[in-house]
Amino acid sequence: NITDTNFIKLENRKFSIKNGQTLLEYAFYFKQTQPNKKLSDNFYDFTKSIDINDPSWMKIPGFIDYVIAYLNNDLIQNLHPYPGFDYMYELLKKADEKLNGNPDLKQRVALNLAEQGMDQTGKIKEFYTLFDRMVKNPELKKPIKEVYDKLSKLLPGSPSPDFTAYDINGKEYHLKDFAGKLLYIDLWATWCAPCRAEIPYLEKLKKEYAGKNINFLSLDVYDKKDAWERMMKTGKLTGNQLISTDTKMSFLKEYVVKGIPRFILLDEQGKIISQNAPRPSNPVIKRLIDQHLK
Repeated sequence: NITDTNFIKLENRKFSIKNGQTLLEYAFYFKQTQPNKKLSDNFYDFTKSIDINDPSWMKIPGFIDYVIAYLNNDLIQNLHPYPGFDYMYELLKKADEKLNGNPDLKQRVALNLAEQGMDQTGKIKEFYTLFDRMVKNPELKKPIKEVYDKLSKLLPGSPSPDFTAYDINGKEYHLKDFAGKLLYIDLWATWCAPCRAEIPYLEKLKKEYAGKNINFLSLDVYDKKDAWERMMKTGKLTGNQLISTDTKMSFLKEYVVKGIPRFILLDEQGKIISQNAPRPSNPVIKRLIDQHLK
């Protein structure tokens, strides 16, 4: 019995956004998990009814998340990785390219990507330079600039922050204990499904580089010690296995760790090669390691 046509229009738009985001997220993970298969030719037809550059859509709840899901799909559909390809930086570039008709939306999406993913880019300087151009409001930039200043200390060639962690026998370790070889650090936790999904790939890497000038370190963080100890006793994990139960660990703060898994690659002197290195499942990691192995 509702006769308010504007209300009906807004509700229909809300349903379109909710359904559209679900479909876009499905398509994104479909592409990730089944790269040899393709969706139907008309799968993305629903996106034609949502003009991402139309400012009137801004009042619809979830619109920003929809737009980011849209950009993710646009990027992954046309993905042609090149040496040095950086997903988060490319995603910000995609937002800059696609959102020219709506400056406010461009600004809000740039803020969202910076808040959620600036720590995930290997091109920190380039990312922030583009972000700074896309966001016009100086007040909105301030918290991002603070994060950027921290991340700027993690550029390649910078000394890595130190850590304090322990093995299953309670022996204390620091970064200096791994000096003299490249060091590939895996920040993970037993409860983290994406972390555990990387373990088989990491174990394979360890075998491939056995005897080479590189150490592999799995550092369990944000976890319960008893859960970690149970997993250690299974014997399925090899090599350097350490834990820190300090949730305020300075190492995590200085690396601006917002989520795991997170991988870090250091040189023989403990200097940063990549503060956000490719995952073991990504073939690019072998190229990066080979490039720096003596």
